[in-house]
Amino acid sequence: MTPGGLLLIDEEAVVEAEINASRVIIRGSVKGNVTASEKVEVMVSGRLEGNVAAPEIFMETGCVFNGRCTMTRAETVPPAVPQGQLSL
Repeated sequence: MTPGGLLLIDEEAVVEAEINASRVIIRGSVKGNVTASEKVEVMVSGRLEGNVAAPEIFMETGCVFNGRCTMTRAETVPPAVPQGQLSL
């Protein structure tokens, strides 16, 4: 599952998938690895069984998490170079 921006998994949702998105908020149940380019949040009602990788990871007290947690660097995009100029 690869949505472009924010993926919200609500309290009644049960998801079995590999997830890759910019931001992921888990309030329901997820079985599978979660990767985000910005942030992953697991709320008190959330359950994550799988590995998580993101620059920012927030787990609310009372959530369930079984897996490995890896803090990655935020992807930075170099500033655009005006046409006709060279950047070294």
